[in-house]
Amino acid sequence: MNPLDFKSHVTGPGIDKEVHWLVEFYTLWHPSCVAIEPVMAELSLKYATPGLRFGKLDVSRYPQIAEDLGISLTGTSRQLPTLVMFKGGKELARIPHVYEGGKVAKGVFRRKAIEDGFDLKAFSELTKDHVPREVRVEKSRVGSTKFEGTAPREMVDRGKAESKKDQ
Repeated sequence: MNPLDFKSHVTGPGIDKEVHWLVEFYTLWHPSCVAIEPVMAELSLKYATPGLRFGKLDVSRYPQIAEDLGISLTGTSRQLPTLVMFKGGKELARIPHVYEGGKVAKGVFRRKAIEDGFDLKAFSELTKDHVPREVRVEKSRVGSTKFEGTAPREMVDRGKAESKKDQ
């Protein structure tokens, strides 16, 4: 994920306000960030639904995002990695928690702690039937136009109906 993806899918105007995003803010050089990679991959495979999505953003490449979210990038930072749950562009929860005044709680980045901390099982169940506003279309036809990328669901459904009529 890059800043444009982050803004267009997670926090910016025009996002699907019903989608929850769990975003991992990481660096390649921090040992805890490297160690959490297989855990986050496993969790995303297990819990991702149309209404619960996972993303990751390298804040060493995009430090402005880290600054905007109050994530310290110093070598001794206890804020790396930072996991944030968003809904409708708003932050719902964060690991590690940062208290008023800047004190950082110790982050526990084990699979079970992340599952429980963000209540992923409940979010996954709650969001499994969400109908996304946009769907991914792979080298297909949408209406009478060849298309590849994301398209509003109505266009895709209409395109499928038109294709069936043509047969």
